Amino acid sequence: MADPLANLVSNMINGNRNWNQRTRFQDIASGNTPFFCSIHHYSDFKSRHPSLVENDSYLILLGTGNFSLVKSENILNEYFFTDEQLFAGISPSRHYSSSSQKVLFPFSIMADLKEQGLLHLGVATGVLQTALGLDDSSPIPTPPTLKSTFQFKVANPYNKESFQFNGQIEVDQLIFGEVDGQATLFVIEGKLNSVPNTIAKTKLAYASMAIISSGKVPNNVNVVPVYVKTEYRRDDNSFHYFVSQFEMSDKSREGVLELSEFKVIPSKSRHYFIKDLY
Repeated sequence: MADPLANLVSNMINGNRNWNQRTRFQDIASGNTPFFCSIHHYSDFKSRHPSLVENDSYLILLGTGNFSLVKSENILNEYFFTDEQLFAGISPSRHYSSSSQKVLFPFSIMADLKEQGLLHLGVATGVLQTALGLDDSSPIPTPPTLKSTFQFKVANPYNKESFQFNGQIEVDQLIFGEVDGQATLFVIEGKLNSVPNTIAKTKLAYASMAIISSGKVPNNVNVVPVYVKTEYRRDDNSFHYFVSQFEMSDKSREGVLELSEFKVIPSKSRHYFIKDLY
């Protein structure tokens, strides 16, 4: 498959530039814009943009079919997390749910729970609340999801002027509660464990930036990005939740995302499972 951005990155490199200005994909190439621009896994990035990999360059999605290119010393390390980074060496812990069969019954008749269904099951049983360290891990009603258009800035590692994101973002789940007495809003990105073993930083960070940029979250409420990989194991009727939390720089509250400062909090990664629910 030919890389539609081959000429663009070649011009950037030949011009001795470390980054390319905001560009609309359809102005320079043909093809499926989301397929080539909205990329969540490193394996997909390599296969769709071999010319960027060869030239040590990364595509930063800026919404509505727009993007910018930036040079990178190590694309995988700078712009993705691997499952090994996030979950390696974590021992599984069993969660015993206090949820009633009345609450769990709807899940029992669903033949095949997907990402959203497994996230809903996670809060209905309290396993996600426990994994996140909430002071109260009691089961809660299905939390809200969100899909809308947002604007915020993404720091350019080579220029003091940031890139502007303006586009649609979907938030899989929001969970609000207290952690050690501190009001905290967890912004959840969920994936099945069957997906590739990497996740783009932008996929995790953009959802939290969307919530912050809405202007509706008070400054005394911590906003915490969370990645949840879920898995149902039919052999022993168990549901597994691999959970990682992340931190962002203080500039995020000013509407600027610094991807270089978007980091996992290793001490808060967890693997919980529930089984024999129904």
